[in-house]
Parts: sequence; C-alpha cells; structure tokens
Amino acid sequence: MNNLLSSNTKETIQATLLKLLVDRPIEQITVTQIAAQTFISRVHFYNCFTDKYDVLETIKQQFLLSFKLILAENTDYLKNYKSYSDAKTRELLYLNALKNINYIKKHHIHIQLLIKNDPVFLEEFYTSYYEHFLTAVPQELTAEEHLIVIHYMTRGIFHAVFEVWLADQCQETPEKVAADVIDLLMVSFKNICEKTTNNRR
Repeated sequence: MNNLLSSNTKETIQATLLKLLVDRPIEQITVTQIAAQTFISRVHFYNCFTDKYDVLETIKQQFLLSFKLILAENTDYLKNYKSYSDAKTRELLYLNALKNINYIKKHHIHIQLLIKNDPVFLEEFYTSYYEHFLTAVPQELTAEEHLIVIHYMTRGIFHAVFEVWLADQCQETPEKVAADVIDLLMVSFKNICEKTTNNRR
C-alpha cells in the first residue's frame, strides 16, 4: 500500500513539474512551488526525489524507455528483412513507425518541454534511434560501411521527425511522416543489398 502511495505521489510530482514548465524554465521553478501545487510537504518531496532536476530526469528516462520498447518491436523485421518481400517489409516497418510517430505526437508537448529544459535530451533521443539500428540492422557490409548506413538512417529519421515535423508542431499527419520514414529505410536497405552484391563480385 505504501509503495502504491509513493508511486502515485511521484507521478503527481512529475505531472506538476510538467505543468509548471509550460510557463517558466526549470531554473525558475522551486521545490517549494512543486510541493505546494502537489499538496505535499517539502519533506515528502525529498522522500521521493533528490531535487527538481531528479524529477525532470525521471520524466525523461521513463519517456525514453517507453520509446525504446516500441522501437524494439521491429527488431525481428529488421534483422530478417531479406526474408520478406519489399512490400511485406514496408508494411511491417510502417506499422511500427506509425506507432512510434503516434507516441511522439501524443507526448509532443512534453517532448518540447524536455528539449527546452534538458540540454542532452535530443542527443539521448538520437542515440536511442542510433543504438536501435546498430543492434537491429544486420551487418552485411564492412564495419565502416555499416556505420555509414546506420548514421544515414538515424540522421534522416531524426531530421524528418524532430527538425521538421516536431518543430512544425506536428502539422503533418502521422501517417505521412511514417511513410516518409519507411521510404528512407527502404532506400537504405536497397543500398545495403547493392553494396553487398558489388562486394561479392
């Protein structure tokens, strides 16, 4: 029971911080303000978190974990993409990409707040994509060529999703963004196949 109450309190504290971040940067927010709006004492706050930055870090890590779990769902498709037709590969990857994009759209306000208040958030988000592709995409090229392809995939998706779509307040439909992401992935797979064929000649 106590663990449940503690968990609920932590979630409420996180929600309170996110509300406060809408109007001011984290530097201008105090633990006293967070505690007051959460209707708890400062002592209770410190029983849950080290400080306000600990709250922000927890929010970020929970978001990144959920995002990575969605990404991981397409690992088998990526590892075995040659086992499917191009149409089937596109279909399977599209469904996962759409789930990712919808997740980002659902939380886009919170993502924007994290971008503004956590200087390493975007870098960690980029790393999530990069490490996923590094693990999931089979290495059929030289180590150097493989890394070039992974960087191309990651950079292309990151640009489409974060530097264009998210910056534009998610105006484009998730379906269109997901389709663009899959177009980029399919081009990457085509390049891998072509390079693999050339290397064997």
